[in-house]
Amino acid sequence: MSVFQLVLLMGFGLFFMIGLVVVAIYSNEGNKNNLQTAKVTIWGTLDGGLIRQVMEGINFKSLNLDVSYRQKSEKTFDSDLAEAIATGQGPDAILLRQDSLIPNLKKISPTPYETYPLRDFKDAFIEEGELFVNAQGVLGVPFLIDPLVMFWNRDLFSQSGLANPPRFWDELFSLANQLTLRDTAGNIAQSGAALGAYDNITNAKEVLSTLFIQSGNSIADWNGPRSAVEVSFLQSPTPPDSVLSFYTQFSDIRKSVYSWSRALSDSQSMFLSNRLGIYFGFASESKTLKGKSPNLNFDIAMVPQTRNSSTQGTFGRLYGFAILRSSKNNLASYQAIVALTDKEAIKNISVLSGLPPVRRDVQVVDAKNPFRATFTQSALIGKAWLEPGVSASEDIFKNMIESVLAGFLDSTGAVSEAGQQLRLAYPK
Repeated sequence: MSVFQLVLLMGFGLFFMIGLVVVAIYSNEGNKNNLQTAKVTIWGTLDGGLIRQVMEGINFKSLNLDVSYRQKSEKTFDSDLAEAIATGQGPDAILLRQDSLIPNLKKISPTPYETYPLRDFKDAFIEEGELFVNAQGVLGVPFLIDPLVMFWNRDLFSQSGLANPPRFWDELFSLANQLTLRDTAGNIAQSGAALGAYDNITNAKEVLSTLFIQSGNSIADWNGPRSAVEVSFLQSPTPPDSVLSFYTQFSDIRKSVYSWSRALSDSQSMFLSNRLGIYFGFASESKTLKGKSPNLNFDIAMVPQTRNSSTQGTFGRLYGFAILRSSKNNLASYQAIVALTDKEAIKNISVLSGLPPVRRDVQVVDAKNPFRATFTQSALIGKAWLEPGVSASEDIFKNMIESVLAGFLDSTGAVSEAGQQLRLAYPK
């Protein structure tokens, strides 16, 4: 073969190889374009603008996902969801609060531990997140926590000669007396702490739940391998009636620590009007209080703990993503939720909301926010319980408190009745 023929043959071979490469590239691109983008719809009650900002920072296209979020009303969420599922128009996943977990349990598709190992879950998220796991698998993946904290009025404390807020509950006995003022008719004009009643105390159920939890009372939790709810309210190491007695005495006019009347305005309004020394509210309320009363001189500390107790805790409202059984694409929903709860997404929602991160491996430093450290510490000891439903648990706690204040039952009888009502409130 001549040199010319050899060169010509090599040239043809080179062009042939180039052609194969070009065909392969265009074939791969065509295959990618032909892949259908999976659509995932999520419903929740959290602010839609906030969630969409987090979603903008996630490259869902690389996962071949089209994820959308729809904000729904808290009042009608459960009914809207049930109706949508019944008509085949429901979302693929929901962003639910911990007190809505049990009412929606039958609608949720657990993720098996073979897919999301329990060890990975516990390593990633704060302890309260374990409310979202049971023997069947991962029911929900934590996204946001809003812990209960203590707001205290710096001006009222200074005027009463008090330098610091209480660290332990027993310190409220003397503090409440120093901060509480009465008018000439003997009525409370200024209160030391909003404790004791129900109707006019914002977050009364959560405050009393905190006291029970700190006493070692889990109230209601998962019963191991049966994946059923076990009510342990009456089996606490500390008698629950003593906890209830401590709480209600602040609204009992016969007690020396009487500092709250059911005739007063609600506790948040009292705090905003500079007439309440201590207000127990959620971390998210800091923006609300500052917005409604810019000149209110308040600070925030952790909720008091029980002295000499090994159990620390404060109530936390926990939000998490759960996949629905009616979802048309469980795999895509799972991929979307994993992306929405990874380190970067959790850091973004924490920065945007001002609330602490739910992941252990995420730290948010904000020197301009003096409350963030308190929020983060509170989140780490955050706890809650498996409520049968928001309205049911509120009615039970209200009846328990009001029956004591009205003199219908003593603390022991009220707690016993509440325990029986709790057991009947859960779906079989």
